Amino acid sequence: PNNLLMDFSKYSSKLEKEQKARAEKVRRDKERLAREKARADQKKAELEEARRSERLKREAEEEQRQLRIEAAREANGGLYLNVRLQPVPYDPSEKGIVRGKDKIALPPSVRESLREQGAERQYSAPMFFELSLSDTFMHGPTAAPSDGDAPNSETDSAMNPRPDGGEESGVLRTHGAVLEYSASEGTIGLPPLIAERLGGNTLSQQRVYVKYTKLPKCTWGRLQPIGHEFQTDIENIREVLEAEFARHSTLTEGDYLTVDYCDKSYTLRVLELRPAPAVCVIDTDMEVELAPSLEHDEYMQKLREEKERVDAELAEAARREAEANEERTRAEAEASQLRNQARAQAEARLEPEAAEGEAEAVSCAVRLPDGARLVRRMRRTQNLQALFDFIDARGTAEPGQYNLATNYPRRVFTSETDGCRTLEAANPEGGSQLTFFLEQRA
Repeated sequence: PNNLLMDFSKYSSKLEKEQKARAEKVRRDKERLAREKARADQKKAELEEARRSERLKREAEEEQRQLRIEAAREANGGLYLNVRLQPVPYDPSEKGIVRGKDKIALPPSVRESLREQGAERQYSAPMFFELSLSDTFMHGPTAAPSDGDAPNSETDSAMNPRPDGGEESGVLRTHGAVLEYSASEGTIGLPPLIAERLGGNTLSQQRVYVKYTKLPKCTWGRLQPIGHEFQTDIENIREVLEAEFARHSTLTEGDYLTVDYCDKSYTLRVLELRPAPAVCVIDTDMEVELAPSLEHDEYMQKLREEKERVDAELAEAARREAEANEERTRAEAEASQLRNQARAQAEARLEPEAAEGEAEAVSCAVRLPDGARLVRRMRRTQNLQALFDFIDARGTAEPGQYNLATNYPRRVFTSETDGCRTLEAANPEGGSQLTFFLEQRA
């Protein structure tokens, strides 16, 4: 019975452990599933929030687009047009058109779209269009649209309430007047000047946004010749410019004009226009102001840069000179301090002058380079260093920078090698007077 009781106790303990393990596993599985569900719910919420934000963004953009459309429609008398077309070569001069430099050809669908909006009833004058490589109206002044952003219909409408963009906003654009609606559907005929303004050789690989816009008549313009010859070669500048404007219908800030005169071409850039950045030049009396040529501006810029360079070099030279003067002053101050110290030390080492009539006394005369003389009575048994100390104490020469010499016979003495020699040894000939010459070292 005892054995059975022990076996039952072991079995009961084992079973209890297994039940606890199973319960612990169930608990951990529940916690894991709860965590996975929480992560999944969080991901779902984040995805829904991202979709909601994107939807709100699109709705806000669409609202802004509609506001711009309405403002544009109001500014253009109820008309608006946005067409994205493939450019093709077009030359109005072959038709004998006077203002043909910026005349364009549009497809018949554009005329139909404008006619449906009552354009022909409102306007009999030439109709103007903004031409650009970016949709400044649909995507803002600096956006570069993708093919997916383009209007699906060739007659999808949009327009620009006031000419904007241009070089300053990063958008390459100009303006033109329609001559005829004879271009193939999906294309726009561009004269050489307009094509050059919009990219030249690369234009065929792009599509052009065409927007209807009303242009005010020009009252004032500021032009800048590229070369200075325009103002020096041409005397009747006003007449030449009037003749050139007669070949245009529009002008846009940033445009380049090519003026032909006496078998020579001159290029001018449109800097500023009034009353708007894009204007009509048909039947208008406008004032024109010429700015200094670009070559002149570049020359003046080079002069300014050269002046700045010279000023910088002069400032650097002045700084180096000031540093050199400061270093020289410091060195001179240190040298003066060392001289004063050496003079004080030499003066401290001086023994009293020998008494007149003393048996060992000898008169030592030192002839200076300027002809002056130093005289001191010394004892024959004193070292030459005492004479050097006397000279150093007087401050007549730089310590260590001179020698003493005798003439007959010529002997040269230095403080470094001969300072320990006595006057008697230095002048074995004897005599009560010794004459030395002070010679500066090279």
